[in-house]
Amino acid sequence: MCFHLSLAGTYCNYYPIVSPCRFMHSDHTSIPVLPIPQWPFFAFLSGAMFCLLASSTCHLLSSYSHRLAYIMLRLDYAGIATLISTSFYHPVYYSFMCNLFFCNIYLGFITIGGVATFAVSLFPVFQIPEFRAIRASIFFGMGVSALVPMLHKLIVFWPQLAALHTTGYEILMGLLYGLSALVYAT
Repeated sequence: MCFHLSLAGTYCNYYPIVSPCRFMHSDHTSIPVLPIPQWPFFAFLSGAMFCLLASSTCHLLSSYSHRLAYIMLRLDYAGIATLISTSFYHPVYYSFMCNLFFCNIYLGFITIGGVATFAVSLFPVFQIPEFRAIRASIFFGMGVSALVPMLHKLIVFWPQLAALHTTGYEILMGLLYGLSALVYAT
């Protein structure tokens, strides 16, 4: 009899902790937490999908005629410019989302650089072989422009381990963009 009473007493003491009713409510924090916007990630995914669509359309239709191949290659360059510019949105936004001034400045410069690279990709004057190195250096310059927010992030958030990890991934992304521009230019 004593065993049953101690078990019941233990059960009654721990029931509020493991009660199914406790887990029915999603907010168990006393600190108000604002939702994190997901638009930068979706902007990156949209840019990546546009790049893949432009590239696959280019490679599908470029063998149809010389004129169509000329147009499709410009669309392919525009897709690459879109991918490069939108791939900076989420690291910059999430790194500086608490400092809207720098977040808006960096996103504005990245957007202006992306639009300029997109426009240079579509202008026929830049499609001749003499401008291939200029086109590649514009793509490379847009990629190198990510160094400013990355260095700023390292200066501001140096002691935080997440800043160091994301910086490593951003350096890898920049090296791959630089390598692809080098392969394209040669």
